[in-house]
Amino acid sequence: MTMGPPQAKEALLEAMAMGVDRSLHLLDRAFAGSDTLATSRALAAAIAKEMPVDLVLCGKYSVDAETGHIGPEVAELLGIPHISGATKVELDASTNRAMVVAETDYGFQRIETRLPLLITTAERLIKPYSPKPDEIENAKKKPYRVVHAAELGQESLYGFEGSPTSVSEIYSAETKRQCELIDAETVEKKVEKLTRILTELGLFTG
Repeated sequence: MTMGPPQAKEALLEAMAMGVDRSLHLLDRAFAGSDTLATSRALAAAIAKEMPVDLVLCGKYSVDAETGHIGPEVAELLGIPHISGATKVELDASTNRAMVVAETDYGFQRIETRLPLLITTAERLIKPYSPKPDEIENAKKKPYRVVHAAELGQESLYGFEGSPTSVSEIYSAETKRQCELIDAETVEKKVEKLTRILTELGLFTG
């Protein structure tokens, strides 16, 4: 499942070439301008129509803003637990539980929780796989369905209207630096000269 413009269909075809049975494409002009909350609302509403499910699998980040918001927000809207940055996943259908190893800024955590569960994946969860040409051709025969905003109900929750945040401007930050080589006979004189330059620039003023 994905929410995106028409060209996002290629990603779904690639997923089906990897073994996915069917795909849903949330495609509608009403979704345009959605921030992470509006996007999560749409995805959660679509997933809710597929309930019951055991596991919702998401990427950790999007390829544009890399907010990391979508997975946790979808889980919250669905009322199920979530774990971010999974590097290893073990499911036990007999106990209806999952054991997940997740990466954090401080190392790794081993977490056990109940199903249903939403996890966002780290890059090291599986090895990358490139579908073969015949697999891609076979994927075109698998079920692919477009989902419109009206099917999910309350269209005002999506797009610009349903987004409490918006991007007002995007620009590339320019870093302008002045490079000067300090040349002197001794280290002490180099330090003295550097200190004088930095003082003149205001570094040591209160």
